[in-house]
Amino acid sequence: SKLEKDFKKQKDGFDKEDQKFKKEVADFQKKSAVLSADARKKKEVELQRRRFAWQQKVQQAQLKINQEEAKLTAPILKGLRELVPSISKKSKVKFVFEKNSSGLLHAEEQVDLTKDLVAAFDKKFKK
Repeated sequence: SKLEKDFKKQKDGFDKEDQKFKKEVADFQKKSAVLSADARKKKEVELQRRRFAWQQKVQQAQLKINQEEAKLTAPILKGLRELVPSISKKSKVKFVFEKNSSGLLHAEEQVDLTKDLVAAFDKKFKK
């Protein structure tokens, strides 16, 4: 799919950037002994700044991919959620959970304990 291709392209680019950065850090570590304290500190700060900027870039890209994935899968999930109650009733399943988010999609009405729990709470704690 297009999303997978975009993800792979971005990942490859990030992997190349990461390898380049790691090489630069290794080179700096080798040369740091001959640098003045001021030059060493300046380079450390620059490397930290660049690493932070790179991490932010990766996080933004991941967020964009997650949003795009959610946008593409939303219509499918909506359709599935409409089918869950009838299929679970036919299969005599009392609870249906969404595997990826661990969210409850459906529960039979007779197993909903909310009213009983509220009544018991009110009886015990509200005087």
